[in-house]
Amino acid sequence: MKARIVASCALAAILAGCVIYTFVDLGPWDFESATTVANPFSTSVDNPWVVQNYGGRDSSPCLKSATLWTMGETSTLTLTYEGGLDDDKDLSFYLRINGSGSIALRINGFLEESYDNSGYGYYSTITKVNVYDSSKYKSSGTNVLTWTFTCTDDYTDAYAILDEIEIDG
Repeated sequence: MKARIVASCALAAILAGCVIYTFVDLGPWDFESATTVANPFSTSVDNPWVVQNYGGRDSSPCLKSATLWTMGETSTLTLTYEGGLDDDKDLSFYLRINGSGSIALRINGFLEESYDNSGYGYYSTITKVNVYDSSKYKSSGTNVLTWTFTCTDDYTDAYAILDEIEIDG
């Protein structure tokens, strides 16, 4: 009975000219059973991200950028979601930055935020990051979230850790 009511309401909305978007909560991707970076994630060929079996939240498996040694060198991780999102979705993830580096988060090519060790306390401690109600999401089609880790000093062993990536809301 309940399914019939929901179907009737959906049909009435469609007949009235309304568009109905339904979104599945995404994640969290915690990488507990992952062995490689795989769909819906991809990584740069040069300086790829890898699954590491420690270092995430609660010392769990996580994603780790390439270790970078030269200023300006980058390591990129991409999350591609087909099917649309709305701007009421929240993105959260755990982040740690080791050494001299920064990480930029882009959503559909637009810079959402940049994180580094100055003032954020991401060095040595994995910290939860929340991105609320992103207006950069596309309501239909493909959404691309890109984290680019950049080395900001020469002769350092800089890298980033990401864990428990989730889109919710």
